[in-house]
Amino acid sequence: MRNMCGPIAPMVDIPVNAKVTPEWFSDERYQRIYAYCLKHWRMHGVAPDEAVIKRSYPSYPWAPYSQPIGYYIDELRKRRRRSLIISGVNDVAGFMQSEDPDATEQMFMAVFDDLRKRRIIREHHASFSGRN
Repeated sequence: MRNMCGPIAPMVDIPVNAKVTPEWFSDERYQRIYAYCLKHWRMHGVAPDEAVIKRSYPSYPWAPYSQPIGYYIDELRKRRRRSLIISGVNDVAGFMQSEDPDATEQMFMAVFDDLRKRRIIREHHASFSGRN
């Protein structure tokens, strides 16, 4: 996917209100640029404009963007959600190799609770233990 920092950087208050963090970006370059934008915004009270960003990252290719910022935030949210779910499933899969089903269930419930607390999954999606 194209560079999503382009549309997000000049309006950094919108992604901040959406709770976007640098970790939402899968590419380390995007993480650094977004972190730079956040730092600039916190220090100066305004987001860096395009000229400031290009001056700080002169060798970075900037693609034009055509969608509203909400679209890019939604895409980042989907990616982040998928990444956290996959990570959690991989954690649980490691426990499934053990002979202890209780430990596997505890790990699964811990991962499920963490995803729920992060609002990655919602309560009504599933109850796997029958405890709800």
